[in-house]
Amino acid sequence: MNISPASLRTAILDIEKDLEKVLGQGAQSPNGQAGHAGHGLGDAKELTAARTEKPIDFGTPSDPSSTTTQPKSADQKNDADQSGSLNQMIEDILKVVMQFLQSLMQKGGDSDSDDSDSGPSAASSRPAPHIPTHTDASAGAGAPAPAAGNAPASAASGNTGVSGSGDLHLPPALEPYRADIQEAAQKTGMPASVIAGQIWAESRGDAGATSTNVNGKTDGGLMQVNADTAAEMKRENPEMFNGNAIHDNIMAGALYLRDQSKAFGGDIGAALRAYNSGPDKVNRNNLSDVGGVGDPNYVKNVQNYAQIIASGQGQLPA
Repeated sequence: MNISPASLRTAILDIEKDLEKVLGQGAQSPNGQAGHAGHGLGDAKELTAARTEKPIDFGTPSDPSSTTTQPKSADQKNDADQSGSLNQMIEDILKVVMQFLQSLMQKGGDSDSDDSDSGPSAASSRPAPHIPTHTDASAGAGAPAPAAGNAPASAASGNTGVSGSGDLHLPPALEPYRADIQEAAQKTGMPASVIAGQIWAESRGDAGATSTNVNGKTDGGLMQVNADTAAEMKRENPEMFNGNAIHDNIMAGALYLRDQSKAFGGDIGAALRAYNSGPDKVNRNNLSDVGGVGDPNYVKNVQNYAQIIASGQGQLPA
């Protein structure tokens, strides 16, 4: 406990004030009226001196009065009263001093505990990103959303926390596709975290997921791309496909997202709405507006998932 000189001086002044109050209450003049606080100790000294100077008469064996009890004189009563007042005054002073010391020790303990709470860990904490809890009913690339009851089955179960380094922290269900996601991002210029966020929104990492959209076409794979869109992307970019179903599905979805981003001036949000509802349904003033087709929360969901995957902070919904 560290006590500064200024604090000590203040404490001493407080003690002096308290002592003056106590002495002012405890010191009484012989006629019963309260005396000045400064005279309390002086009166006590005079009382002690008076009692010391007063001779004690033990009497003689032949004096019968020495064996009998004599009534107390007025002076003796005064002495007893003043002695009691002095004792009470000393007790009051001790109480004040003890209370002050306890208060001082308590303040010192509080100060020490406050110091221990502060540290670099408090400054380094960051709030976790918001994790949405709603379920996606997402459509494949270039096609309207699937009809009710035809949403792809989820492959994700158990741990949905993200891990990794850089700007790609994947949940365990997407970890097998890390290389394909990174290649698609490199070749299309689309953020890897957004591609991974789309995969999570579309299929939860189930490569065999299928759904039927409102046009009656089947959307399939990790990115829920229908056969027509996949064929168009492959025809326009043959060098980016290698015949592997998983690789080509991710590449086709990333290429379609890139084309929509270009069409809307680099606006990823508008590109995601086009991916989910179709290019003719995009309302750039309100990306929740699906124009009657798609999931109103799709854009927000994918962007939230992408933030979690990019930062490594938070957990994806199951």
